[in-house]
Amino acid sequence: MKVIEAHLKRIAKINKCIYSGNTGNAKELGAKIGCCERIIYEYLNYMREKLADSGIDIYYNHTEQTYQYTCKGNFDLTWTWTLAS
Repeated sequence: MKVIEAHLKRIAKINKCIYSGNTGNAKELGAKIGCCERIIYEYLNYMREKLADSGIDIYYNHTEQTYQYTCKGNFDLTWTWTLAS
């Protein structure tokens, strides 16, 4: 469970950086959340897949040097824990 929790926390941090407009490039974003550039690309691809049904994408804005969503909004990350009986 700790691995899942770590992944969810990283996705939440990426979302927060995208939402606030201060991701920098993938290498810089990796440094902010504590992982390498390659892992950032994996997280971004995962997030893109989850948002695709909504017609939303994540892209890199070269002028502002940050990742952005194609429309205003937020990546809603919810998780429900159920204890097995």
